[in-house]
Amino acid sequence: MIVGTDPQSGRGGIANALPGYFYALKQADISFKFIPTHHASAKGGKWLYWLKAFTLISQEIRSAELSEKKVVLYIHVGGGIISFFRKTTIAFFARMHGCPAAMQIHSAKVAVLLDKPLGKIIFNIMALSASSLCVLTPWWKELMMKSGTTKPLFIIPNPLDQKWEQIAHIPKSTPEQIKQLNILTMTRIEKGKGVALVVEALPYLPDCVRLIIAGDGVLLPTIKARVKALQLSHRVDFTGWVDNTQKLSLLQNADIFCLPSSNDSFGMGFIEAMAHGLPIVALDWGPIPDVVINESCGILIKQAESRLLAQAIIELVNHPSKRQAMGDYAQQWVLEKFKAETIGKEIGKAMLAIS
Repeated sequence: MIVGTDPQSGRGGIANALPGYFYALKQADISFKFIPTHHASAKGGKWLYWLKAFTLISQEIRSAELSEKKVVLYIHVGGGIISFFRKTTIAFFARMHGCPAAMQIHSAKVAVLLDKPLGKIIFNIMALSASSLCVLTPWWKELMMKSGTTKPLFIIPNPLDQKWEQIAHIPKSTPEQIKQLNILTMTRIEKGKGVALVVEALPYLPDCVRLIIAGDGVLLPTIKARVKALQLSHRVDFTGWVDNTQKLSLLQNADIFCLPSSNDSFGMGFIEAMAHGLPIVALDWGPIPDVVINESCGILIKQAESRLLAQAIIELVNHPSKRQAMGDYAQQWVLEKFKAETIGKEIGKAMLAIS
């Protein structure tokens, strides 16, 4: 059983990542049932879905017992402490009914929690509900080990879904000369995502560079005001929140993907952009170097400084062959590292270890 945010909502990191997990399990020939515990836009999406999940999980456990099948609960945890609490109660409930529960940690807020002594205590108490913990990258595994957790740890990165795998097989060509170069920044526009830093770097970039900012969030009005104050409105397009069709179009028409975030547990946007053959410009922070290989898939800057960001972008603007080489490598990298079939088998091993 997989529990997590309903992908139908289309909003949030887990909602975007779960289709890849479903595809991975199908590729590995592992049967599963999905039970939503949260919906970003539905009425009662936070609490009603959570309460309904207990009944659905209980029914699935009884059904598995009657058919003499093994069942494991695979819980995808995102958001803040409240979301973690909801998933913790579900894990306790499952284990009380004899069902092992693995927790897949998706939230960057967990890193903030583990940075404080009290936060480590809170995390480890809540993690007692799980049979094991699954993390997205080696950086996360090291962080968990330093936190003092005694739970078995498995590295399970977000897999590409079928659509992104197919796209990653299609080479992207980079023209030697273009009149306009499009930089795409696509994310929730909130603290730590680095959108403001991209705007501050734009004045240092050639006039041929245009910035597309896709997404919404609490900081959107602030970002728009800053663009206006810098007199950059003619060089910046705001698309607002985009659906999957719009996202595909934006990625197809972009030349560089730029997201200097210090608030991502993994960054689905990175592997989606790399699947499209886009070179990445990002921040060398936390788990990002595990996802984006510096100087191979793109350029990672060491500090969140607008001039450094501009220098990295200019390097790619001035060298089309470098953009092409990094984009080519990025496509190979995501197919090697985040292929659904491979990750599906790793999920199977992790679930078998606790069943």
